[in-house]
Amino acid sequence: MDQFLQRPVPSPQEDHTLASYTLNWGRWHAWNEASRHEPCSRTVTAGVLEQLPKGITAFRVLLAELFPELGSSQQPARKAISQGLVQLDGNPVKWDTPLPTAGQILTLRQRPWYGSQSRESAPRKLFNRNPDHTQQNSDDNRIFIICEPVDSNLGIFFIHKPAGMESCPWSKVIGEPGLSFEEFLPCVLPCPAHLAGIDKSPVGTSNASCAEIPLWLPYPKVAHRLDARVSGVIAVATTFQALRHLKGCFEQGKAHKTYRAIVAGGLKSHVPMQNDVTKPLILDTPIGGRPARTEVHVEHEEMSLPYGRISTLTLHP
Repeated sequence: MDQFLQRPVPSPQEDHTLASYTLNWGRWHAWNEASRHEPCSRTVTAGVLEQLPKGITAFRVLLAELFPELGSSQQPARKAISQGLVQLDGNPVKWDTPLPTAGQILTLRQRPWYGSQSRESAPRKLFNRNPDHTQQNSDDNRIFIICEPVDSNLGIFFIHKPAGMESCPWSKVIGEPGLSFEEFLPCVLPCPAHLAGIDKSPVGTSNASCAEIPLWLPYPKVAHRLDARVSGVIAVATTFQALRHLKGCFEQGKAHKTYRAIVAGGLKSHVPMQNDVTKPLILDTPIGGRPARTEVHVEHEEMSLPYGRISTLTLHP
């Protein structure tokens, strides 16, 4: 953790003014507008090819993997192919183009603009989430930086996500009036000065394997999700390398999440106490047809007039 600085939880007035949100968003907007017209080339690797699904969606999944700025859904990748914006070794990619092999180069001639009219209102919407900016117990309702890198080129931040907000835009919530956590990030994270000054040297036109050259994303991206009803820490990337590294940590089991839940009722007789690590309650019901496993411990239990007892649980998925 020597590469990170832990920020104290800011007061409601500190760095959470409409002016600071607008300034940060404006700088990311300028960088996005300047960089999206620059062709972006990335080399196909064997590791990426091994993870692709079989069938007609493989090419679109490959594009979303190599160009995370396209978003997590396949629709932007499909649109980029239809508009002739994707090239393989200099030749336009069409629907019948076979999958590339390792070492070939995919180029995205123009990246999508991340700044529709709805997102232009993000600074005001984020500021209005907590209209009483003098109240002290409002941390859970705010977005703020928990840890930031000593060197901004590392491109990894840890940000607090409030409950009641989707982690990132996806097909079922696009077009909804509320913005997602990811869409608010340009308001909170400062855009690096050299990007705000439109220094085009760090644009992602170089090969992504050149780890010494940070390939800046057009806007901050979340590396994983938390459910809309859950508040907590989310890892966020501002460079292509950082995003690949963080996603790899989750895919390879190197990163772990711990959840805490407060539930009504006494559970001591059903769930082991926290210090009894040998006998956790195991929940292994499949979710969406996929195997799942969560260990549950009771951390604390106390009396409650409305519910009889209230229990605090620790969950390790």
